[in-house]
Amino acid sequence: MLAMVRMISWRAVAEGTAIGTVVLMLLAGLAQLAVGDDPAAVWSLVFVAASVVALACAGFGAGRRRLDLPMVHGAAAAIGAAIITIVAQLVVGDAELSDLTPAGLALTAVVALAAGVGGALGADWLHRRRRRSEQTARLVGAQPDDRNAPGAQ
Repeated sequence: MLAMVRMISWRAVAEGTAIGTVVLMLLAGLAQLAVGDDPAAVWSLVFVAASVVALACAGFGAGRRRLDLPMVHGAAAAIGAAIITIVAQLVVGDAELSDLTPAGLALTAVVALAAGVGGALGADWLHRRRRRSEQTARLVGAQPDDRNAPGAQ
C-alpha cells in the first residue's frame, strides 16, 4: 500500500483536482441561481449530470498526466475535487452541516470514484488510439512497395 502511495504523482492529482474543482464550483453557483431552494426543479437533474461530467474531467486531467496509473490518479483527483467543493460550499454558506448525511457522502464518494475512473479511462483510451494511429502511419510509410506514393505508376 505504501509503495502505491509513493507511485502517485501528486502534481497530476492536484492538476486534475483543480480542473474538477473549478468546474464544480461554477456549476454550484449556477445551480444556486437556477434552482434556488427548490430541489424538485428539473434543473437539479441537469446540474447533477453536469457535476458527474465535471468529476470525469478531473479524472481525465489527472489520468492524461500519468498514463502508467491513470485510474488511480483519476479517482484521487475526482475525490479531491468533490471534497474541496463540499468544504467550500460549507464555508461559503451554500450548504449546511445538517445537509450532509453519511449516505449522501458515501454516494458522493462512489459517484466521484466512478466518474474519475471513467475520465481517466477516457484519457487512456485517447492516448492508446493516438499511439496506435502513429504506429500505423509509420508502418504504412515504411513499406517499400507503396503504390500510392508520388511518382509511382
